[in-house]
Amino acid sequence: MARIRSIKPSIWTDERFIDLGRDARLLFLGMISHADDAGRLVASGAALIGAVFPHDDISPRNVEKWRDEIATSGLITVYRAGRGTYAHLHGWHRHQRIQKPQPSTLPAPPVSDRVHDQSRTESRTQSTTEWEVEVEKEVEKEKECASQSDAARTRSSTPSPTATALVATHVDALTDPPPATVVVDLERRVHRLLTAGSRPEHITAGLTKLRRKGLSARLLDQLVAESIQPAHGAPGDDPLTDPDVAAWIAEQEAAQR
Repeated sequence: MARIRSIKPSIWTDERFIDLGRDARLLFLGMISHADDAGRLVASGAALIGAVFPHDDISPRNVEKWRDEIATSGLITVYRAGRGTYAHLHGWHRHQRIQKPQPSTLPAPPVSDRVHDQSRTESRTQSTTEWEVEVEKEVEKEKECASQSDAARTRSSTPSPTATALVATHVDALTDPPPATVVVDLERRVHRLLTAGSRPEHITAGLTKLRRKGLSARLLDQLVAESIQPAHGAPGDDPLTDPDVAAWIAEQEAAQR
């Protein structure tokens, strides 16, 4: 089964490609789509009609003419092996980035064609086209992006602390364990913050302030918000100077007298 293949925009300005007739250009794009992971495909007229022109009234002879036109341009090699006709796309591995390539089940092209491909890979010459240069740059860019994506996936796959774990760490740091109802309420509040997208480190910072100041759990949201944007808060945004917080602190101090 054919796999997804890359066709770069600069192919439309590649001299070998644009010198082809319109039908030959379409056939070449179809051959790219249907080539196996080694850049080979069955290239008889009938096979190409079935792969590229399944619903068109086209004769095998016309398709073979377009195929041979592509071969004359130097983009492919057409060869026979046994009773079959095959094609090999030149520079295949420079133009395609294939994950887990599968071995080809088709006969290999002539040795001269493989040597030609290898020499083009090992040594860039002045005949290297703009298309080939851009494709190689794109491949390197894709590799870099894939590497960054893998790193991001690795970071995101690291398990985040749960609400229970964050609250447990907070409770362990307290001198006197709070009542179970307080712990449950705190876990509920932390879970809601995590669900809303708050980062564990910001919640931890909020819990630390809660613990050090001896504040009520109902102020956790404000403390976490302060941890997220400490540099952007207005003077009245500090939870510790908020009128409601000040009133609560005054109540607690009065109760202790």
